[in-house]
Amino acid sequence: MLTLEQVLNFRSQLTTIESGLPTLYKIAPKRVLCELCRSGETYYLRRTFDDKILHVTLPEVFIFVVLLSHPTQVFCAQGIVNSTSDEIYLMKYPPVLVLGHTSITRNSPVLYAGQLVLENDSMFAWDNCSGHYQPTSVLHESNFLPPVKHLLPVSKMVSFEDGGAGYVYLKATGKINEPWAQPVCVYFQ
Repeated sequence: MLTLEQVLNFRSQLTTIESGLPTLYKIAPKRVLCELCRSGETYYLRRTFDDKILHVTLPEVFIFVVLLSHPTQVFCAQGIVNSTSDEIYLMKYPPVLVLGHTSITRNSPVLYAGQLVLENDSMFAWDNCSGHYQPTSVLHESNFLPPVKHLLPVSKMVSFEDGGAGYVYLKATGKINEPWAQPVCVYFQ
């Protein structure tokens, strides 16, 4: 058990990340927001508005955030689907599909943001891919409390600079050359 002094010392060392871009995504509907949960090696999602447990059997990419206001939880939603990197960069896709990090956070500060890949109730990988927050790949070392370190183990981390979680998944499964396998994370300049 940590002492109050240890907790306050830890909190003072956290690096808060603000959204760096003026353009925000519309707020994600409550029905798509989930909390990442783990029991042993089994991962599942708990939908926040009705506590329904969701199991992920097919490979899916989710965007996630660790909010400053909830530093022990990982919130996530399915990211932009069926869009190429050019469509995302030009913002030419149906607004209903826009679920970026700021749509989860409502532009609140975060401790971390990125993407994760789940398949068969397992974590394949996670990364630091976020166009609005742009965390450094090593920021998790200082900003993750033990519950978040348990949910997002460092052994599954792939930095955005190395392709990110989605790229590593596609490469590992031999799907990297499929015509639909375009990167979906773009840091806007």
